[in-house]
Amino acid sequence: MFSQQVLSTPWNVNYPIFKTAQYLCDVIYHVISSVHEPKNLQEAQSQGIWKKAMAEELTALKENKTWSVTPLPHGKHAVGSRWIFKTKFNSDGSIDRHKARLVAQGFTQKFSIDYKETFAPVAKMTTVRVLLSVAINNGWEMSQMDVINAFLHGDLEEEVFMKLPPRHPQGGDSRMVCHLYKSIYGLKQSPHARHAKLSIALEALGFKKSSTDSSLYV
Repeated sequence: MFSQQVLSTPWNVNYPIFKTAQYLCDVIYHVISSVHEPKNLQEAQSQGIWKKAMAEELTALKENKTWSVTPLPHGKHAVGSRWIFKTKFNSDGSIDRHKARLVAQGFTQKFSIDYKETFAPVAKMTTVRVLLSVAINNGWEMSQMDVINAFLHGDLEEEVFMKLPPRHPQGGDSRMVCHLYKSIYGLKQSPHARHAKLSIALEALGFKKSSTDSSLYV
């Protein structure tokens, strides 16, 4: 229990516990802000840690059967691609990993050719609050999970071609492109494809979609 003196102490007073918390926040901020992330591909290629991150991303995409390399069919066009580099941190400010993510340049897509439906539901805060309230009042156990590279699991309905990413082994042949089978970050239809895949999986397990919130399954 806090003493009456502590409870009545204004929050802006330099009380030890608040000074410690502020110090930790300052340290974490300093560590995060001091980490340099590559601004372009040329800069990333000069550092072994980022070259390794790019190789790991290409391996993950290959294992996921995201695409096949093929000559660009006549009359078709390929959307661009680029690398994005991000340093992931743990809650204490230490570095978790260096992430290189390959993204499609969705702004080059053409409606009705490269994509059609783009809608994907987002959980309503009202639904989240009701769920938490019901669980607490009934003493239910709650779990939370994160799907790694969630967008990469969605299946594409459209025929989409993407230019070979930099550092791809076959990148020297300008005729070759990636024929995408799975959604990838940057595509306009990726959120829709991801949700469609998740919905099919949940319904196969016996869940039913709520009529009031498309993101809620019971």
